[in-house]
Parts: sequence; structure tokens; C-alpha cells
Amino acid sequence: MPSIWIPVEVLAGVLALLLVVVVAVFLRRRRIARGKVLTLCGIRTSAQPRWRLGLVRMGSAQLEWFSLNGLSRRPHHIWTRGGLELSAPVPLADGEGIALLPEAVLVVGTYLDFPFDLAMRPEDYRALRIWLESAPPSFNTDLTIA
Repeated sequence: MPSIWIPVEVLAGVLALLLVVVVAVFLRRRRIARGKVLTLCGIRTSAQPRWRLGLVRMGSAQLEWFSLNGLSRRPHHIWTRGGLELSAPVPLADGEGIALLPEAVLVVGTYLDFPFDLAMRPEDYRALRIWLESAPPSFNTDLTIA
């Protein structure tokens, strides 16, 4: 059998490219977080019935979902706190497991009558529920001072 020889320049180029990708992914994640709560979460909609992994960021007024793939820093889904409703978590059905979220629970959500499913770790669901049910001071208040 002939031996396969890879030139050093090709190997160095592949390693450099791999390093650039790792650094880009790390920087993207840091920019997406921007000091806010960020967690791993799967999403499934009627338009896209397969689970897609991503990152969920909880801001003061909205919940944003970013795809795990790619380098875009723009969210694919944005839900404001007032229009978002979440069900109680239930275990994922057999065969629906997500490799990066082995103990994930299923949370059925609706946003302005648009249904979707979320898969997340139970402790992340509790944080999301607390975020949804609490509001920062003066959020959606309508006080008239006489």
C-alpha cells in the first residue's frame, strides 16, 4: 500500500482554519450573551418539525433564540414577555432525545397564537419560568399620578 503524505503547509492551513472557526464561535457566543442569561435550547415549529439546537437569551423585555449553527448574531426568533405563554414541562417522548440535551424536558409555548416547542434542561426551564412571571420595575406599568 502506498503511504499518504500530507505537505506541512496543507496541515498548517487546516489547523489555522480550525483555530479561526473555534475563535469565531467563541466570540459569537460572547457577543450574543452580552451579560444576559444564555442557555442551550432546542426549538421545533410546525414549519420546521425537526429539533434545531440554539441559544436562548433572556433580556429585560424579550426572549431571543439564536441558531447554534452559523456566525450570525441576529436572533431567529424573538418573543416579547407579554405575548409569551409556556406550558408545564413534560419529559420528551421516547426517541425524541437530543444528544446535547440528554435530560431535556418538552415545553409547549405559544406566542400570539403561534405554537412552538422548546426542549431544555429542567433547571433552565425554571429560570425561564421565573423570568416570564417576573418583570423589572416599571415594566408595563400604567400609573397616573394626580
